[in-house]
Amino acid sequence: MSSATRLRRLDESAKIVVFERVNYVSFANCGLPYYVGGVIKDRNAVLVQTPEALRSRFELDIRTGQDVIAIDPASRTVTVRDVRALTETTESYDYLVLAAGSVPRDVFAGAADGPAVATLRSIDDVGRITARLESVGDGVRAVVAGGGFIGLEAVENLAHRGAEVTLVQHSPYPLSPLNPEMAATVLDELATNGVTVHVNSSITELTPEGVLLDDGTAIACELVDRCTRSVPGIVHRGPGGVARRPDGRRRRRWVAAHQRLTDPRCRR
Repeated sequence: MSSATRLRRLDESAKIVVFERVNYVSFANCGLPYYVGGVIKDRNAVLVQTPEALRSRFELDIRTGQDVIAIDPASRTVTVRDVRALTETTESYDYLVLAAGSVPRDVFAGAADGPAVATLRSIDDVGRITARLESVGDGVRAVVAGGGFIGLEAVENLAHRGAEVTLVQHSPYPLSPLNPEMAATVLDELATNGVTVHVNSSITELTPEGVLLDDGTAIACELVDRCTRSVPGIVHRGPGGVARRPDGRRRRRWVAAHQRLTDPRCRR
């Protein structure tokens, strides 16, 4: 949306179409953990802009629930799938901006009937996490993978919801940019609030009962919240168009000056 509104400021007459896979176009990402925890109770409190408001103010053609699944640079067209109706259409463009966000880098193999795996990136994700917490009820056990800022916010708010929380951090302590003395205070605070912490560890596998760490430790849980590093959501264009990388495998799309790709009419 930042690109779209900036383009409108640069050109008042351009036809600007925005395809968005989910139903929300602008929300306060940092508030999502607190929405899960019940600290923020009203969904409208995390909504920054609505599609209707952006259409009215910037004259943007915003189409929610639309997923771009392929790009044909030769014909300058994109294939768009309606995520609700599961129909596909082709739309033409003069210039294309790829702003598909990111996906989690870490993907856990293993049991499909194990714990629910979630990544808190959208308001829809809040609904999925909340539904899991409510379906299990009292005594729900949650594992948070990643002890950065977002990971600790997830830990705090899951604990606030009454979950039994375990934090798994790959480095020697959470908030790894801190020095060891300050990190010790963070570890003490987590312990005071009943959070179990596994450092120098990573999740390698899902099991029917929970997760398995790389040191062989098994942790029972009903929910896994991924708060680890991310990779670009769309990074490769093959013979069939654009391949989205939901599995988090590393691939890079090199760009030139001004974020141009090899196609001068396509930018990131």
